[in-house]
Amino acid sequence: MSETTLAKQPTQRITPRAFLEAKRLGTAQIHPDGRRVAFTVTEADFEDSVWVTHIWLTEKSLPEETSEEQESKEESTEEEECDWTRQLTYSREGETHPRWSPNGEQLAFLSTRPDPTSSEDDDEDNTELQIWVLPIDGGEARKLTSATEGVIEFEWLPDSTGIVYLTPEPRPRPVESRRKEERTTQHNDPTVEHEEFLRRQFWSIPLEEGKPTYLGAVLPGTDEFALSPCGERIAYATNYTGDSNDYHVVDVYIRELKTRNDFKLVQRHGSKYQLRWSHCGKHLAFRAPLDTAYPFSQETLFVAEVPTAIPDGYTCTFSPQAEGLATAQLLAQPDNDVLDYEWSHEEGKLYALCAVGIDTELVLISLTTDYQRIDLGVRGHL
Repeated sequence: MSETTLAKQPTQRITPRAFLEAKRLGTAQIHPDGRRVAFTVTEADFEDSVWVTHIWLTEKSLPEETSEEQESKEESTEEEECDWTRQLTYSREGETHPRWSPNGEQLAFLSTRPDPTSSEDDDEDNTELQIWVLPIDGGEARKLTSATEGVIEFEWLPDSTGIVYLTPEPRPRPVESRRKEERTTQHNDPTVEHEEFLRRQFWSIPLEEGKPTYLGAVLPGTDEFALSPCGERIAYATNYTGDSNDYHVVDVYIRELKTRNDFKLVQRHGSKYQLRWSHCGKHLAFRAPLDTAYPFSQETLFVAEVPTAIPDGYTCTFSPQAEGLATAQLLAQPDNDVLDYEWSHEEGKLYALCAVGIDTELVLISLTTDYQRIDLGVRGHL
């Protein structure tokens, strides 16, 4: 075997510190133009003994060309592209959950960083995760929310004019005042005997100056939601209690934002997660265990056709035994775990990543026909 075919020998011993120094890639969000990707990088801060996550940006852009280069390019069939990767955020507290606005002009994220426009007292009182918005073409990030209990999850409105977010219901003022006093006067290690499970609230806040609008409360244990393409419906998943031990009992409900009325989508036992609307807004997909009796059985993709209106006389009952207004359709798919998925822009089709042995395969799944494996010409983990 020639020297050129031999792998380069490592120059550093593999030690526990070497593992900790390795940077970890996380959530990736593709820009609407398809040429940029915002993603998270987590690394160890040895000085403070914590993990810190920041947002990075990578993009493919064509280099600037002179008139001579443009003439020579006409004779070539390929365009040379440059890879630009850079760090976007640098705060000591870190940033997570990058989300592009639909028009691609803003990048929103969650952070506990202090607000430079607020007084020190205000920042000390609120150390929860809040939504920040960064203009991608230049400018400083600014704090958008001041939720008392912090932000759990958020999504952009379809027209990019604002954001819908989910937050725990604030505690009564006397209770919150007592909690703050205990934090500042007592220095004992906390012992949780009976965890407090707060209800959740939906709010909408405009991107420009304006106050947030209350969209109603939902049950504890609601940690995930998806806003419909029209921006008039919210699909959310709840385990009814907020207790992490009830992970195996999760149901999907739909809220009509105009009327604040809810309805249960499907009656199917077991957990449900990763809710995603189709581009037309007629279907909602989710992942769930194939066998409802075993929460850790094969991860499978289901789709339900969402009713266009709530039937007359319908009363929503928040219970695992309550009837749903739709049926969960088990799609034709490989006999492997579905790791992730996205709706295709082609009506009635989805792309899914499936675990196949130690590899990952890309599959095109249809609502009406059999699935199709896509050969990308590579093997390994995508």
